[in-house]
Amino acid sequence: MDKVDKLLLKIGVPPHMKGYEYIKAALKVESARMMDVYEQVGRELYAAPVSVERAMRHAVEAAFDRMAPEVQKEIFGAVVDPKRGKATNKAFLMVLRLHLKEAKA
Repeated sequence: MDKVDKLLLKIGVPPHMKGYEYIKAALKVESARMMDVYEQVGRELYAAPVSVERAMRHAVEAAFDRMAPEVQKEIFGAVVDPKRGKATNKAFLMVLRLHLKEAKA
């Protein structure tokens, strides 16, 4: 199990969801535009960009429903939208990328 899998499981992303694999693939994409991310992941995993976006959103929502409050505070801090109680797909990926970079350093 690699660092990405460990992190996704720690924050509660269910591994049986399509969004889990899409998030893993999206973490490798170097674009800041989410549409580019959805398109590239879709090409790689043979899915429509809209399906990638929806599956990732569903996985993020599931993660925030399952995530322990102390883990949410440790990893996501103030990134979570207080009205929604979760991060956007873009914020979610950006925080995970930063967290993985810190783990390497």
